[in-house]
Amino acid sequence: MGNSTIIIIVIALLLIFPIVGGLISYFTAKRLVIWTKNVQIISKRKDLEKSPKLKEIIRLISLISNQYHLPMPEIGVYPSREINAFATGRPNDSLIAFSSGLINAMESKEIKGVVAHEMAHLINYDLKKILLFQGAMEFLLMIFNFLLHVWVMKMMEKKKEKGENNLGVAIICSIIYFLLSSVLRMISILIILAFIRSRELKADRLGAEIAGVDTMIGSLKKLISLEKKDWIVDGVDLSEEDEEQLKREQNSEPTSIQVSKFNPQQKKNWLLDLFRTHPPLEERIARLERLRNIIEKNKF
Repeated sequence: MGNSTIIIIVIALLLIFPIVGGLISYFTAKRLVIWTKNVQIISKRKDLEKSPKLKEIIRLISLISNQYHLPMPEIGVYPSREINAFATGRPNDSLIAFSSGLINAMESKEIKGVVAHEMAHLINYDLKKILLFQGAMEFLLMIFNFLLHVWVMKMMEKKKEKGENNLGVAIICSIIYFLLSSVLRMISILIILAFIRSRELKADRLGAEIAGVDTMIGSLKKLISLEKKDWIVDGVDLSEEDEEQLKREQNSEPTSIQVSKFNPQQKKNWLLDLFRTHPPLEERIARLERLRNIIEKNKF
């Protein structure tokens, strides 16, 4: 068996793993989420007369499904104080689930924006696109790792031919392989997360078309206000700086230390943003506000 044949077999095997993994995720995502989150399906319940919010959620999802010719997804609620909702599953077997915390904390109009955003994910087939993209990245990563392994092995063979210390060469080559492999893995993760964030922004845009730009902005602003509530302790908003201290700093002469002051929070947020699955709420609101301005300009 020649080297070219071996390489083809290896590449074929590397291609199989991400495909199989993606298919398993695609076909089991809905059932897995229902099981892990303890989601209760409410789509077909007849006892929702006392819950106008749940009735409105079902009505909106049914309306949007008909409008975009989508099969009606199952609708569920799971017990959690977190403010969250998600869409998952295949086109003919999908689910939109809402946390009990979200439904209790938001008004019907604000929930409408959340519904529109999650329906946009189903309309755009985002789960399929994300899994395909992840599979492609995994395949490329495996190819790079395979080529890297071949390169390291050849480098070790050359050192061995020169009669150099085998143990020392093996350790150095192993370290090089580990470092380069880790860097490649990190780059692939960052690219995948960036792609997921781009799908979230597209879902915001389509959600704005479905529910209205102002409704989407209102929903996102509500999420910000709910986040800030967690920082209010005994009547004090710990997310804001001390006003008196801030005034003293503004009125005082700037020292060399203040001028060159490094803000670790800004650096921290910048780094964290790279690892987010969702763009910051402020960025999403700013994009929707620009969209609203464009729409208003085109009216005249």
